[in-house]
Amino acid sequence: MEEEMNLSLFQYPQLSAEDQGIHANALLGLLFEKEILYQPSYAQLVGDTYAAYWLSWFVSHCRYGESIELNDDDMSHQFGFSMARWHTIRRLLKKLGYLKSSRKSGVVSYSLDEKAFSDAHGEISNNAPLIPVDRITAAAMLDKGMNMTDVLIFSTIKFHMSIRDLQEQNSLDASGNFSTWQDHDSEQKNNLSGYSEVEQYNSIKKLSNFELLQVVLIKELNMLRYRINYKAYGELTYAYVHEYV
Repeated sequence: MEEEMNLSLFQYPQLSAEDQGIHANALLGLLFEKEILYQPSYAQLVGDTYAAYWLSWFVSHCRYGESIELNDDDMSHQFGFSMARWHTIRRLLKKLGYLKSSRKSGVVSYSLDEKAFSDAHGEISNNAPLIPVDRITAAAMLDKGMNMTDVLIFSTIKFHMSIRDLQEQNSLDASGNFSTWQDHDSEQKNNLSGYSEVEQYNSIKKLSNFELLQVVLIKELNMLRYRINYKAYGELTYAYVHEYV
């Protein structure tokens, strides 16, 4: 296992040179891929965070009046959804009248019903900040058994940590494997105010179990303190990319 993990991200020794080149080009595309900006208001609109997450991606990729071709396997691998989860998302959005599909020569194209979606979304409060989500990391987390709440809480923590890391570079771990420390104080709870305290603590515990967060308890303050384990984060993403890309 150690030998495998020492391979370059672009190495697939089991493939021919030509196929390795194809995969390398795909990986380069991933490195420059923009994060998905998750819209919390979409969860209010559709009543499901998985569907809201996919819808956040779809709205930014499918221009109004146009459609895009998608297949089930790609949706499952790109987002880490089980096939049942993807079918549930698709069925829900079609039932609500926001997603339209058509099939031609075995290829399914999807488009947004702009009027139905815009009219309904216009009635939803849209004050919550967008959450930048790395699609591949999210897919890897879901594939490992974490849920969408875990993904969104981790993405929110990572977003705020990245700002702090830039501001406090002298406080970073010398190995480069960890972020700076973050207290789970009132300010941080406010950053995660879209989730109950129970959801926050459950996700922090799960993220610790998967070693994405290193968590300690400050007994005198009865407060959690944590930092991101960038090494575990990178290895999780690495393994998923080599499995599905």
